[in-house]
Amino acid sequence: MTAPIAYDPLTWSGFGDFSVTPARCPEDKSAVAGWLEGEHFLGEFKPIGHSLMQIIREDGQPVAVIQWAACAYHFKDREAWIGWSALTCARRRNLVVNNVRFLVLESARRPNLASKSLAHAVRALPGQWRENFGYEPLLCETFTDIESHAGTCYKAAGWTALGLTEGHRRQRAEFYVPNVKQITG
Repeated sequence: MTAPIAYDPLTWSGFGDFSVTPARCPEDKSAVAGWLEGEHFLGEFKPIGHSLMQIIREDGQPVAVIQWAACAYHFKDREAWIGWSALTCARRRNLVVNNVRFLVLESARRPNLASKSLAHAVRALPGQWRENFGYEPLLCETFTDIESHAGTCYKAAGWTALGLTEGHRRQRAEFYVPNVKQITG
């Protein structure tokens, strides 16, 4: 386990007032879907199971969106870092949530906004997840494509690199393609 970060992105100056709200009404869900389709290189994520979309606002204006869903089924490095046995992992996997999409809106981009937004979203997540699904997650994870992203905003927000995937992603039901990603939690 790594030492806690010596600074807290929530306390950084030079920003307005932040709020994080779940996208619940059809208008908010449609706005998030539109932003993800229009500005995120992967587009909108269509989850199966529990999921939550958050809109991060600064001074009332949307600056970022984040989408959470059920965690990936099994990753050796994550399980080793947590320290759960196979049985405990099977019983408690629902307590790990995956950041499947994170987007700072093009119109709002500026230095440190991604880390600040991410920190606010993670702080709001346990209560919002509990309100929607009846329990709080213990860990957030994400996967960073190391060929195109350094994961700097996650590092600055205090996330820890847990390891690399084995290097395959599912393309179709019967076909996998090479794709190593950094697991961060």
